Amino acid sequence: MNFIFATLTLISVAHSSPIAGNLDIVGDRSSLADDAQSRAVCPTGYVVSHCEVQSGLVHTRSDGAFVDPSNGRVCVAVNGAGGPGAIARAVCSRSEQVTDPCNSDGPDLPKFINLHSRGPAPGVSCPPGYQQVLCNARSPWLGLLTSKGVNTQGIIPNDRRCAVSGCSTRNWCEVTAVCAAINDFKVYKMAKCPRYFVEGGWSEFGDWSSCSAKCGTGTMTRKRYCNNPAPSVGGKSCEGNEEETKECQADRACSVQDSKPSDGDHTQTKA
Repeated sequence: MNFIFATLTLISVAHSSPIAGNLDIVGDRSSLADDAQSRAVCPTGYVVSHCEVQSGLVHTRSDGAFVDPSNGRVCVAVNGAGGPGAIARAVCSRSEQVTDPCNSDGPDLPKFINLHSRGPAPGVSCPPGYQQVLCNARSPWLGLLTSKGVNTQGIIPNDRRCAVSGCSTRNWCEVTAVCAAINDFKVYKMAKCPRYFVEGGWSEFGDWSSCSAKCGTGTMTRKRYCNNPAPSVGGKSCEGNEEETKECQADRACSVQDSKPSDGDHTQTKA
């Protein structure tokens, strides 16, 4: 249910501890009011890379979780009608910049970006060069996220698209995603840098070779090369044959004399 009440928001950054270079932040429990929020706020220089309703109960007593679309440092967990109060938990990663593999002389890129969608069927997808590391879902209408791929912590697994359906314009749902720059620069270039990702193309065929036969029937060949352009950075090589062959006729027919070995072909045997 969605009630119109003033919400009480409680924030805490006191429970932080380094975990593999990240920070683990747990917010204070929200009030018992419907739509009351608990916020886990990353310190300056960090952004949310994981956000959850630590207290669980999404679908029954919690409306879900989301990363604040206007502030990537804030993870929000929302209490539902009749809930015991929600608790937000965030994992915070350094808000770093990475060199643009497409243009090392240009401006750097953010390591993390945030996406947000709200409506009857919200959904987001990370842009080329980035991969999804977090997807949260939330709806003020308790139970509306049930059977939509959202777990009890308000998270959609990263092997699924960050999207939900079956909501409405009035009874809306929302999703937020965190995307991280791909560490594999080759993969990044293939996804993001069209001028680096080049598929091979054939050159024109060259001239035919001379006929292989001095008399009668022989063959001629001609070649082409996969260099127009050459494939690069994982681009596909050319498909098809590099060489063509065709039958050819020498200037004269073969005679009996042509079938005899030449003087140079005789083998001398010592007595």
